[in-house]
Amino acid sequence: MPTKVCSKCKEEKLLDKFYVARASKDGCQSRCKTCQLHHSATYQKENPQQVRKWKLKANYQLKPENYEQMLKAQNGRCAICQTTNPGGRYNRWNIDHCHTTDKVRGLLCHCCNCGLGYFKDNQFILQQSIAYLNRVNPTPSN
Repeated sequence: MPTKVCSKCKEEKLLDKFYVARASKDGCQSRCKTCQLHHSATYQKENPQQVRKWKLKANYQLKPENYEQMLKAQNGRCAICQTTNPGGRYNRWNIDHCHTTDKVRGLLCHCCNCGLGYFKDNQFILQQSIAYLNRVNPTPSN
């Protein structure tokens, strides 16, 4: 089996220990998977703003200024429940989007985003849920 020396740790390893890189002669990246993962984790910790910017663009075709414009248009609140606290692990707004068209719909707090996800964006199930709540608790609570 062919091998390659990692440019970072200098160890000779089998090619399956390297990620694919079509542009290189041997079809593999210069760093082994272990070194590449360490490099990526370090970069992400040291450059959170750059990583966030990249993820916005890669996942939602959004620039940070578009995100800020959306948040301003929503008055700094969740598009559903109107809370000003995004909540969740990272305490930032979730970008709600249609999983079929990838169109961005708005910014949601963690709870509302999870709720839509659990109900699979199914309007019938959401309407049935409202009807159920009206039956078991006819007085709405806020």
